[in-house]
Amino acid sequence: MKLRMEKRFFSVREAGIFCGVSSRLMYLKVKERSLRFYKINSKIVFDVEDLIEFVTRNEFVTGEELLKQIKRKRK
Repeated sequence: MKLRMEKRFFSVREAGIFCGVSSRLMYLKVKERSLRFYKINSKIVFDVEDLIEFVTRNEFVTGEELLKQIKRKRK
C-alpha cells in the first residue's frame, strides 16, 4: 500500500519556486517578518496556505480596470 500525501510545508528554495520568486526574496520576507514561517531546529519552512495568501494579496490592477472600479463606486 502506497501512502500519498500532498506536501504542506516547503523549504525556502521550494517556496521560492512555488511563488515564482528567488530564494533570496524569500529570505528577505523572513527577515522583514512579512511572511509567516516556521523553524524546525535551524530549518525555515513555509505553510502552503501562507504562500498562496502571500501571492494573491498583491493583485495587480491595470489602469483600465481601476477606472472601471472607480466608475462603479460613483454609481
